[in-house]
Amino acid sequence: MSMDDSDHRIRREKAAKMLLLANGGKLKVSAAMRLAGLSHKDSMNRTAQIQVRHMAEKLKNEKKKPPINSAQALQSATTLNRPPLATVSVAGVKRKITKMATKMRLNSMQAHASRKESAETKAHYTQSFKKATLLCAEEEKKPKKQRKSAETIVLEINEKENVILCSRTVWNYVKKGKVGETPEKRGEKGSIIPQAYKALCGALESFVKLAAHEEKQANQLLAASQASE
Repeated sequence: MSMDDSDHRIRREKAAKMLLLANGGKLKVSAAMRLAGLSHKDSMNRTAQIQVRHMAEKLKNEKKKPPINSAQALQSATTLNRPPLATVSVAGVKRKITKMATKMRLNSMQAHASRKESAETKAHYTQSFKKATLLCAEEEKKPKKQRKSAETIVLEINEKENVILCSRTVWNYVKKGKVGETPEKRGEKGSIIPQAYKALCGALESFVKLAAHEEKQANQLLAASQASE
């Protein structure tokens, strides 16, 4: 009666352990398999011998690995996806802090130049968008076989003005009769009516002025009390 696969595997693992315990490789793989209880036919099977050698190598490599205690395993698991840390010493106490990407701070002139460049880029985009809607509206008046498509017009403007316009958005403005208008900001429209928004801005301005006046009075009273002392 032949042995099942699980019994074969158990005996091969036993043969691998015997092969690993043998000194100087004096024990052959086939002999180790026979000692483990495998038949002569199974022990002379080349595929089975290769499997036993692989098992022995695996056991040998596992013995070389240093033991990992529970604390090390927990630490490696918790620090697997954590960003690199830097150790600093503050008043004799070592602390680990996360390295954060430093953002370069602009001075007043650089910030002004950046805002100016951003405003110029936005104005250039707006003018190009208005131009695209006007050209599309003009082409719409021509016969169908002679007119240019919105995609062609927008592609030409993008290449000429070095902008990125969407032909679908331009064509939607033309269909809605918003030719030559400034493109709207992305996102949902505000729900506050213009009159209420203006009143809120006035209230905020008044609050800022009152707060500044109260701070100025408090500073004057503090300076007067210090002078009297």
